[in-house]
Amino acid sequence: MRIAFAQIWQETHTFNPIMTSLEDFKQGGLYFGDEIFEKMENLGEIGGFIKAIKEETEPIKLLPILRAWAMSGGKISDSTLKLFEKELVNGLEQDLPLDGVYLSMHGAAASENVDDFEGYLLIAARKVVGDSIPILASFDHHANITKLIVDQVDALIGYQTQPHDPFETGYRSGKMLIPIIKKEVNPTIAWQKI
Repeated sequence: MRIAFAQIWQETHTFNPIMTSLEDFKQGGLYFGDEIFEKMENLGEIGGFIKAIKEETEPIKLLPILRAWAMSGGKISDSTLKLFEKELVNGLEQDLPLDGVYLSMHGAAASENVDDFEGYLLIAARKVVGDSIPILASFDHHANITKLIVDQVDALIGYQTQPHDPFETGYRSGKMLIPIIKKEVNPTIAWQKI
């Protein structure tokens, strides 16, 4: 079994006039490939996800693509969005064939010209893997869930507590993705804008 994963995470405050740049992500933690294992194995959503997958008895190849994390701030520069899109798409293409994809996201990010940052990246991921490969995404509980997001994923996992529970959320994500891949469960997503 082959599972690719990435984290692209920032909470945008659109009234903040200071752009969030690639440098902000470098300060928060910008890692590629196997460096993600070295830096994140026991931390946050990625750490929880890795732990859940390592508990499985069958062999699973984890394929880390990108970990980009920045503190809350202004809109993300479009050049940074384009870089993340390129890294995500190239990483997924190089990892094919895949059995599943896990993406850790905030759910309230926006860039200069893209209000639905996560939806945009999920579309890019879906175009690479097609409709038959499950994509599971985890989101902060302040996420803005859109139809665009819901249409791209097979399951959404959200934070459950305040203070946040990122490690546990990543762990739950891993435990949910495996039975989806094995076709033991077939989640259904419903979405209603209030």
